[in-house]
Amino acid sequence: MILERRQTWPAVAIMGVGILSLAITLKAAQADMPIPAPWVMGALAGLYVVLALLAEGFRWQSLLVLAAMLAAHAFMALLMGWGYAAVEGHPRTFVPALQHGLWEYLPGTALQFGFACLMGIVLDAWLEPVPLTEGEACEPEAAPRAAPAALLDLPDAAGLAAMLEAAVSLPGVAAALAAAETVQSAGVWARDPEAAWQRVRALITAGGTGLHSVPLQDASLLTRSEEGRAAALLVTAALDQPTEHDLLRQLWAAAEREWGPTA
Repeated sequence: MILERRQTWPAVAIMGVGILSLAITLKAAQADMPIPAPWVMGALAGLYVVLALLAEGFRWQSLLVLAAMLAAHAFMALLMGWGYAAVEGHPRTFVPALQHGLWEYLPGTALQFGFACLMGIVLDAWLEPVPLTEGEACEPEAAPRAAPAALLDLPDAAGLAAMLEAAVSLPGVAAALAAAETVQSAGVWARDPEAAWQRVRALITAGGTGLHSVPLQDASLLTRSEEGRAAALLVTAALDQPTEHDLLRQLWAAAEREWGPTA
């Protein structure tokens, strides 16, 4: 968004060069066309005041927009005045050139008004707060770390099933599983433990035994397996990596106490 705003100024400059070239080209083929009455310039100034108030309301920014439009009009009039003098073959100094550009050629004055309005529109957009796009939106506050205190508070005698239920009660843990001779699970895997174990075992087979973390879109699967035994957690971004691994370690320890030593 900031880059898009910066690109408006080169566009305004290019537009100004085009307007200046058009006015000088028209003047080269025509005689002077003075503004019929001095009050026309006053009317243009009044229009600038109205436009600035419509753009910014009764705030200090409206004065800035008004000043920018008046300055843009005067600057373009000066350049046009010098351009008119060049094609006419009558060089003019600063003040005569400004006067000549302001009110002695009506089409040029109209083009000056259009350029000044363009300057006001661009400046008004710059004075507005930058709206955040989805890609630029501020990151939400990090969810508080889900410490595994709920598991630590459970006595060893609570058993593996209680440890699994305690794990899925933590924010960010969607499912937990422990498998040896039998399969126990909790969370979303509790509906069909055998099917969940088949999917987890396929990933373990592909990755090998040991500790693994597999990204799954907005979640991740943590597994630990040794000698045909396995423990797995399905977690989301609500948990950070150290907490995930600590949780899996505690679940594995609880599972080993229930399974007993390997043969």
